[in-house]
Amino acid sequence: MREYIKKLQEKDENTKKRILVVSLSVSMFVVGSIWIGDLTGRFNKKIEQQHVQANKEEVKPFALFKDSVSETYKNITASVGNVSFIKKQEAPKQIDLIVVDNPVNQ
Repeated sequence: MREYIKKLQEKDENTKKRILVVSLSVSMFVVGSIWIGDLTGRFNKKIEQQHVQANKEEVKPFALFKDSVSETYKNITASVGNVSFIKKQEAPKQIDLIVVDNPVNQ
């Protein structure tokens, strides 16, 4: 391994940069492939569950859409919490002004 590192250190800058770019590209491709493969597996499981559920009961129009929207809403409220966009009516703030006389220089 030391010999390989020494060979890399002896190469010129352009070659080092090419090796860096190629190794980063390969690493990103491997990680991206694993990530996409994992996501595909998760989506396939959800789709299979929906098909099984659809076969068990008669699917009404937009039922799956309603379920996905409600599930998305539940996930958002679980992560963010209940956010109220309606502002509460507050009594207007009253500021009492005190008159202060400026003493005239005498």
